[in-house]
Amino acid sequence: MGIIGFKKATCKDCYKCVRLCPVKAIRIKNEHASFVAKDCILCGRCTSSCPQRAIKMFSDLEKVKAFLSEDIYTAAIISPAYLGIYDKASADALIQGLYQLGFNAVHKTQEGSRMVNNAYKELLRENKMDNIITSFCPAINQLVEKYHPDMIPYMAPIVSPMIAQGKFLKESKGTHIKVVSITSCLADSVEATKDARTKGYIDAVISFKDVKAWLLQSDVQLGSIDRYHPDSVYSPTIDDAYAARGGSVLAIEAISGSSQNYRSLVVDSIEECVALFDSIRRHEIKKCLIEVASCKGGCIDGPVSGVSRENQFKAQLFVQNILPEIEADKFVLENVAIDKEFHSLKTDVKMPSEEDIRKILSKIGKDTPNKELNCGACGFTTCREKAIATLQNKSEITLCIPYMYEQARSLSDVILSVTPNMIMLIDEQMRIKDFNNAAEVQFDIAKEDAVKKSISEILGDENFRKVFETKRSIMNLKVEYPQYHLTTIQNIIYVRQHHIAIGIFRDITAEEKDVERRYKMKMKAVDAAQMVIDKQMLIAQEIAGLLGETTAETKVTLTNLRDSILHDGDEPK
Repeated sequence: MGIIGFKKATCKDCYKCVRLCPVKAIRIKNEHASFVAKDCILCGRCTSSCPQRAIKMFSDLEKVKAFLSEDIYTAAIISPAYLGIYDKASADALIQGLYQLGFNAVHKTQEGSRMVNNAYKELLRENKMDNIITSFCPAINQLVEKYHPDMIPYMAPIVSPMIAQGKFLKESKGTHIKVVSITSCLADSVEATKDARTKGYIDAVISFKDVKAWLLQSDVQLGSIDRYHPDSVYSPTIDDAYAARGGSVLAIEAISGSSQNYRSLVVDSIEECVALFDSIRRHEIKKCLIEVASCKGGCIDGPVSGVSRENQFKAQLFVQNILPEIEADKFVLENVAIDKEFHSLKTDVKMPSEEDIRKILSKIGKDTPNKELNCGACGFTTCREKAIATLQNKSEITLCIPYMYEQARSLSDVILSVTPNMIMLIDEQMRIKDFNNAAEVQFDIAKEDAVKKSISEILGDENFRKVFETKRSIMNLKVEYPQYHLTTIQNIIYVRQHHIAIGIFRDITAEEKDVERRYKMKMKAVDAAQMVIDKQMLIAQEIAGLLGETTAETKVTLTNLRDSILHDGDEPK
């Protein structure tokens, strides 16, 4: 568990994960988010914030099931976060449910927490550290080592209760057993299975979400469990306080009697921790025992707790209620080393030149400092940080919402202003929402006046009403407006998701006049041709008449001539 990734198919380019990632361990490439493992501290913010559920988490659940199926002695360790998830009855049932799933033993981190408490008690007694920052939150531990290594001298050199508990079980029951941590924290997996300083004591990490799904899959109904394993009876201790905000300080003080020479301070959320580090650098904080946690409200609000944030308040009240019931130390564990040495894991990242930074800023319209809005919409605090991230291949130049909005609006304005077509946006109440330049000219009304009117006051709304009634667009409709001496071809497009209609009118007045002119010319040509035909027919008829007369006369003459020739020289009778 603890490794996360992105499903590109469902990543919708909202970049919410970038905005929420406190260490910017998410790279944008080809307009999609990708996970940068070496930079991530596994705070889990991105996993619970992605609206598209494009972030996937890899779990050790199958590994744990394999332990149980192979009949390997397997012990479960339950994080104190359970107190914010389950009430007394369901907490008992949870432990019994884990036994039913096949675990050989189920432990709270009672022994581990007590060892850690005693170690902090000793640090307070020694009074050597200027400030003592608790080291039980693995996400904050990574934040310090990767990004704020100058805070290492203030880190308590002690492992978390989870590691202490695992080490106790391994040393008391044998290294052959398998220890599984059940937690609300993603970062626990790093300390448990990937950190060379602490690995080997926890064999797998699964979340409360995993357990909930597993119980459901195995048809184990917690509500129906009324007989509990003898070891599962719920008994609150001060060690349960660790999961709630301020709980570790309360537990340490309960064991130590007080913070002795140290004042107590509680800081949760990564932003507050970073602010704390700045305050320490300014020497504003001295001799403080400081509880730090990456999750607001403590571990009970962890990213894989599977519960709503409201439970943190219930848990805090629970802690306050159990404190008076806590007795003095019941046991002291000897010969279990739980120390941990912190060291810097910070990587040197080459900073781009000032010239290159200015070039990137200029490309997104930030050519002067007063144009740097520093709105944070891209996920970076300032435009300058965004430019640096772009040069370090952590972001893309187009990931600037104000810049892209201006670009889109500018292109939209250009298109609307230069197109010869009349364009207007009409809502369901027939009110004009937008009106472009061509429409202003053709209908002789300014946009600022048009948007105060309904379309019926300018053109008539019959066709627009038809579009809204049928929810279907009208295409290539010829409409004349005699009052404007205008003839148009109209496309009225219905935009369902916005409940508006877009009217795009093309002026064909000149085309219609040209068609009419050409028609008149054709008709004149037809008339002229008909006149010629009629005249030719008349002439033909006259010629035919004359030819008939002359033909008759010729026939008579030729006949007489023939006859005269035939009878010329005949003998008298």
